[in-house]
Amino acid sequence: MKKSKNNKNEKILLVGGGTGGHVVPLYNIYQFLLEREPDIPVAIIGSGSKIEQPFFGGLPNYFVLTSGKFQGYDILVNLWQSILFCAGFVQALVYLLQIRPKIIFAKGGYVTVPILIWARFLRIPYYIHESDTVMGRANRFAAKGAKKVFTGFPEKNYPELKKSKIIFCGQLITDMEKLDKSERFDFGFTNNNPVVFITGGSLGAASINKNVFGALSELLPKYNIIHQTGAKSFSEAIDVRVKLPGSMRRSYFVADFLSAISGDNKLLSAMELADLVVARAGATTVAEIARSGKPMVLIPYPHAASDHQVKNAQILQKTGACLMITDRELTPVTLTETISKLFDDKSKMKEMTASAKKFFPPHAIEKIGEEIISEVSK
Repeated sequence: MKKSKNNKNEKILLVGGGTGGHVVPLYNIYQFLLEREPDIPVAIIGSGSKIEQPFFGGLPNYFVLTSGKFQGYDILVNLWQSILFCAGFVQALVYLLQIRPKIIFAKGGYVTVPILIWARFLRIPYYIHESDTVMGRANRFAAKGAKKVFTGFPEKNYPELKKSKIIFCGQLITDMEKLDKSERFDFGFTNNNPVVFITGGSLGAASINKNVFGALSELLPKYNIIHQTGAKSFSEAIDVRVKLPGSMRRSYFVADFLSAISGDNKLLSAMELADLVVARAGATTVAEIARSGKPMVLIPYPHAASDHQVKNAQILQKTGACLMITDRELTPVTLTETISKLFDDKSKMKEMTASAKKFFPPHAIEKIGEEIISEVSK
C-alpha cells in the first residue's frame, strides 16, 4: 500500500479512473484546487491504469485502489472480478481511515464504488459529476447518497434524479485560451491544407482506425491529418505511415495518446490547429471539441453502457451541432464523403460551430472547485 509523505491528513479526496473521460476531468479539478487553495491538502485515488500515470503517477498523494468491473455473462471472469472487488472494498476502508477526507469528489468509473459505499457508512459527504446524457452504472449507484450531482447536460436529461440535488455545470474541460503559444506543438505539416483531427478517445477505436487507414489515399492529397490511434493500433498506424509516399507521409501525424497535461498539452494543440474533428461521442471529448470552436463528425461507440454515446450524438445532431455516422455505417467511403462534403459547405461548418458552443456552458471546473472548497471550509 502506498503511503502519503504528507504528515497532514488530506481533507479533499478526488476519486475516479480508467479512461481519459474520467482521468482528465479529475486532473483539471486537482489543478484548480492546487492553484486556488494550495494549503488545503488533496489526495487522489485511481485505478492505476496506464492513462493515469502522466497525470498522477509519482505524486505522494496518489493512491491506487484495486477495483473489479463486472461485465457480460462469463462466470469465471465475473468470479475473478468479484475477488478484486472484495479486495478493493477492504482497501478502500483502509485508505479512507488513513486519509480522513472531509469531502469526496468522484468522477465515475468502478474504482469509485467501494469508496462511496464506505463514504455513506462513515457519513463522509460526497459530490459526483455525470458527463453523459445517460448515467453510468457507478454514478447511478452513487447518486443515491450524493450530496450534490453535477451534470454535463441540462437537468431534463436526468429524470431519475431529485432536482434538488442537480447542478447543471457542463463538462470539466480546460479553456482553449489557457494554452500558451509556447506550449503549442508542431505537428510537422509542410503545406497549408486543412487539418482534420481524428480520435477514438484516449484508448483508441479499432473501427475508426481501420477505416481511416482505408481512406488515407483519398484524404491525404487534400488534408493534413492528426490521428490519435490508442495503444493497440499505434504500431499498425506507424507501419501504414511508413509505406506512404513522402509527401503524404508528411501530412499524416500519428500518436497513440495526445497528452492533456499542462506544459505538454498536445491534445489542445491538435484541437486548436484542426479545421474539423472526427471523434467518438463521449461527453468530455465532445465538449472539448465544442469549446475549441470546431465543427465535428461524431462516430458513437456502439457498445457504450446504456448506448449513451449514441444518445449524446443524437442530442447534438438535433441542434445542428454535429454530423453523426453510426459505427455500422462507417466505411472509408462514407468517412471520406462526409469530410469532403463539409469542407465544400463552409456555411454549414460555421453553423455547427455556433450551435456546439452554445451547448456547453463554460467554467464548470471553477464551479465545482468552489463548491468543494466551500464544503471543506465549513
